[in-house]
Amino acid sequence: MRASALARALRVIENHPEFIRWCEQVPNPGDGEYALDFEFGIDLRPQWAQSGLSPSGVRPVEIVTVRFADDYPNTAPEFRLRADFPRTFPHLQPGRAEQAPKPCLVLGSETNLFRRIGVGGMLAQLSHWLHAAAHDRLNDDPATWEPARRDRVDDHVIVRLDEVQALPGGRHTWAYRSAIYGTWYLRRDLRLHRLMPLCESVKLTPEFWAGLVQHQSGHDICGGRTLCVILAPPPSGAEPFVADLYRPDSVHDVATLRVALNDWHCVEAFDSLLSSINQNLSRTKRNEVRHPIPIVLLVNVRRPRPLAGTRSSIETMAYVLELNVREGLPLSESSPVRLAAVIEQTSAALLQRFNQQATDQVTRGWATVGCGSLGSKIATLAARQGRAPSVLIDPEFQEPHNYARHALTPGDPKAPNLLLSLKAPALEYEIARLQQKAVAWPMPFEMALADPEKRLKLCKTSDWLLVNTTASVEVRNVLAMTGQQFALPRIAEGALLGAGRVGYWAVTGPDHNPNCGELFAQATHLFGETPGVAKAALSVKSQLDTIRTGMGCGSETMPVSDATITQHAAAMATSLLQLHKEGLPQAGQIWIGLQSLDGMSIQWGSNPVAPFLRVSLDTDDHNPWTLHVAAAVVEKIEADVRFHPTTETGGVLWGCVNEAIGAIYVVDLLDAPPDSKRTATSFELGTHGLEAVKAHRSSQTHGHLHCVGTWHSHLLPSGPSSQDRQVARTIAEAGGHANALLIWTPNGFVGQLADVESINPTIPRA
Repeated sequence: MRASALARALRVIENHPEFIRWCEQVPNPGDGEYALDFEFGIDLRPQWAQSGLSPSGVRPVEIVTVRFADDYPNTAPEFRLRADFPRTFPHLQPGRAEQAPKPCLVLGSETNLFRRIGVGGMLAQLSHWLHAAAHDRLNDDPATWEPARRDRVDDHVIVRLDEVQALPGGRHTWAYRSAIYGTWYLRRDLRLHRLMPLCESVKLTPEFWAGLVQHQSGHDICGGRTLCVILAPPPSGAEPFVADLYRPDSVHDVATLRVALNDWHCVEAFDSLLSSINQNLSRTKRNEVRHPIPIVLLVNVRRPRPLAGTRSSIETMAYVLELNVREGLPLSESSPVRLAAVIEQTSAALLQRFNQQATDQVTRGWATVGCGSLGSKIATLAARQGRAPSVLIDPEFQEPHNYARHALTPGDPKAPNLLLSLKAPALEYEIARLQQKAVAWPMPFEMALADPEKRLKLCKTSDWLLVNTTASVEVRNVLAMTGQQFALPRIAEGALLGAGRVGYWAVTGPDHNPNCGELFAQATHLFGETPGVAKAALSVKSQLDTIRTGMGCGSETMPVSDATITQHAAAMATSLLQLHKEGLPQAGQIWIGLQSLDGMSIQWGSNPVAPFLRVSLDTDDHNPWTLHVAAAVVEKIEADVRFHPTTETGGVLWGCVNEAIGAIYVVDLLDAPPDSKRTATSFELGTHGLEAVKAHRSSQTHGHLHCVGTWHSHLLPSGPSSQDRQVARTIAEAGGHANALLIWTPNGFVGQLADVESINPTIPRA
């Protein structure tokens, strides 16, 4: 103990205005614990001070003990009241009867309180507590009601509070449920029961009592089936009965339990229960029961205000009655009653509360497409916050090597069908253990969309968002083509690139503009703006590798650690839940995360993406082609047209081509070279320095973006001219992929596909 710190603490106490005197001479500090009694003045009403006691039992001068541990100031001092201080107050710490009562000075840690405001602050809290106790105001918060204080807890009951508090229901005063229990014998005379009610309703028939068996697991653990009884007062008129008198829970036997139940208007239902127990005790199989069987009694008591820390005005009091089956002893007034703590069972509401999710917000329906290393983590993280997806779509088997990076663990090797485990059902089982329902669809996403019934169900149950984490170009293509066509919900896409150094997270815009394909093309352009990101995400070294998973077998996957995937998944799940809370953005959105070189952090940046301009390209190809032009590119074109109001103008379209779905994405422009020629009826694109600019720009994205055509303007509303078509033919014959010819006109944009198989020189000018 630091003597100087102790001396300062004592001076702080002496300087408090309500300190009167030390009850004994202050000794010099030694090496061990240090405790002193002092008198503390309480400002009572004159008549109370004259009588020497407030109605609640507080004196005008209270004796307080302050105790400093031998490691003070590492630990906080402790304040206790006189041994005979009334124990009927809330905000008294639980404790044995022989201990001096200890006031609860703060909701939380007294050590943290001490570190924040010191001994003086703790003494101020004590003064406030004593004055509130003197005036019986420790439970006068108009918004909350303090739960009944218990000085001991013997057992634990794990319940779904929302379900239990809705019972018995109607005009009934009792409900019987099956329950399971486990008992741990710490010592011969010390045991702990842990019980959990089930959804199964039971009747107290002879067959029920005969079915109470007990299973032994070792010499100190047993368990089995038992009974849960839920009581509530009968409705009296229009208003339910409200127990508005605060008192600590001092039940210790059947007689004191009966007194409490009488106050709560539940004693008649309890008497009926006791009668049934005692009449049927002989029906139990005594030879199969070695230890007492616990029966849990839950009493739903309605309070005037919601209980502190909850939204419910019902306080569920839990008690355990022990049936001494082996000896066949009936329950009597002197039979012990054990106090049980009510622990809330895992549920979506509990998970939401612990993760600062709004419990009054209904979980929006969403689906995850892809239950692999990234998808399973995002889904599981969301489920742990009470926001599980509704549908899980993935056709793949859960292979042994998947457990290296999935949010799952292998099942029992002896379990049936272990070798036929699929990713989606395995993730469904994991989410079910978190008391939430997600339906597995072990099929390709394309097959699900092709089935009208499945598609309708998907749009109905997951009407908020589809999250694609497959990293599949085919799935992205399907989503890009069908999102608007099938009125799918908006789509989010998550992916990792470059051995996990780069994370990609995006959300499509309203009406799927921008769509998944447009967003990824825009993201590629954004990657190129930062050399470090471009190298990590787009270089040849960043592509997929093969990891050996057996003799002659391998899996094409990204060489990345589970920890890195988890880093990105946590950020994406955080964004997902933020979007769930605040709503989806008014436009498309891209988030790009770059992991630091030491792998310890990820820096994320956000980029809004406005709707793309979509221009159907003039072509005789049997399959349609569309030019997708970013909003920033449209602005640049219109600015250039305004700069050349009397002549045609133009430039180079920069982007990428997706021939699988007939899409050309334009995400930027290259300015026309200085030798370009502009007249009122034509624009001729120059060549000076163009190839060098194209090579430099292409190198920024490691070849992922390139020239995808040209654009120019017409001063009058018109389509492609014969000269334009000749230019398109020249571009097509020189190019290794489809290109576009985009024309700005006063009436809007028109386009021509520049591809060898699609140029028809006989089409007249519009």
